Amino acid sequence: VYSISIVENLPSGFSVVQVSALDPDEGINGAFNYHVVGGGGALAVNPHSGWLTVANHNLLDREESPVIKLEVCTNQIAPLIKPLTNDSITHKLPDGNSTEQG
Repeated sequence: VYSISIVENLPSGFSVVQVSALDPDEGINGAFNYHVVGGGGALAVNPHSGWLTVANHNLLDREESPVIKLEVCTNQIAPLIKPLTNDSITHKLPDGNSTEQG
């Protein structure tokens, strides 16, 4: 389980975090694909590298949704293998567009 904080004014395409699955096999038997479930379209994952990036910066709005929860699911590429794992990721969005009054 990952829990990270990112500011709400990151540009689309910004790399946030890389998730990974490990398998001691080599070649296709040790390779994975990744996909996102949830998150409302704000974040996307590269299906081959596991890099989670900002897909739509307009959806990173702390006032609308201060927390984004999603799962990054992995599937082993080798034929006839079931999905292996899901990693939950919770993103907290500190306010990046306002200054605190003190």
